[in-house]
Order: sequence, then C-alpha cells, then structure tokens
Amino acid sequence: MTTPVQPSAADVALAQLADVPPFVIAAIREIESGGSPRAVRLERMFRERTGHVIEGTGRAAVNQAIALDPRVAVETTAWGKYQVLGSAGIRLYGSPQAFVEAFDRDPSYVSEQLLVEWFRRNSSARDAANIGDWATLAQRYNNSGTSGRWYQRFVALVGDRGPMTEMSTRQRYVRFAAFAVLAGVIAFGGYQFWKRRR
Repeated sequence: MTTPVQPSAADVALAQLADVPPFVIAAIREIESGGSPRAVRLERMFRERTGHVIEGTGRAAVNQAIALDPRVAVETTAWGKYQVLGSAGIRLYGSPQAFVEAFDRDPSYVSEQLLVEWFRRNSSARDAANIGDWATLAQRYNNSGTSGRWYQRFVALVGDRGPMTEMSTRQRYVRFAAFAVLAGVIAFGGYQFWKRRR
C-alpha cells in the first residue's frame, strides 16, 4: 500500500504560485521524477515531428535531438522534477538555447517555473486539481485515463484527501468574495427593513 505524500514547505510555496493544493504538487513530482530536478525524457513526438530516430530517451538522446532540431527537441522533451514539456520553457526564456542554458544552471528552479507556467496555461487542469477531479487532472497532465498507471499512482499518493482538505489561494478568494457579497445583501436588506419601520 502506498503512503500518501506529505507536502513540504517548498510544495506549499509552489502551490500558491501554481494555484493548486500542495499535495497535488508533491504527488506529481513523485510520479514524474521521484524528485530528480535533472530528469529529462525525449518523447516519441520528436520522431513523429522530425522523422529522426534516436536511441534512448535520457540526456544523451536529448542532446542528439537538439543537435538535429533544437526547437522541436526542446518542445518534445519532458524536463525536470515535474516533467513538463519544453514548449513552456521556450515561452518563458524566449529560445530553446536560453531555456536549456537556464535549466542546466538551476534545474530545480526551472522545474518549478515550468510547472507554474503549465498550470497557468491549463485552467481546466488547475480547476480539476482544486475540486478533486483526479480523472480530468490525469488526462490533462499525462494524457492518461482512470485505468492508466499515472492515474492509479496519483490517487494512491493523494490518499483520501479531497478538494476541501487544502484550499488554494483562488478558492479562498472566491469564498471570501461570495461571503462579502452575501454580507452586503443582508446588510442592505436590514437597512431597508429598518428604514421602512421608522
């Protein structure tokens, strides 16, 4: 039986930036890389998009792919602790070369930036993470269904924690705003009632 992950202080800080619960961050990291910031994986999309066949999927294969087609190689490689595809890195750093240089300098920091960027651009996955819709999150993050290994591992790692166990910053804001509107309506109604009674 898998023990549910316990988010670290760093997970809590990153979760605020990504606007998802901290245990989601911890589970994704565990599944994708076991926490290794230098993890890379050249995906089969490289061969599909370029026609080039490269043996292996690790850093040596990534370097070979970069020599053949830097942009496609970076875009079709999963990078860092959270294994986010490099298209997010190119958006953040402006070019494949600038992204790879930044990743090589500080893979942990860049891994975190990639995850935040990915959630920023994938609101349906972010919403799924916040309401506990693990099937949608697995489909959006890993393109896997509920019978897939990624989904099964994720569910085991989050345990019975549901959407209300840890609220995101956005959830807190929405609840506060709803409470403020309700309080305003009640106060206005009370004022109208008092005014009529006078």
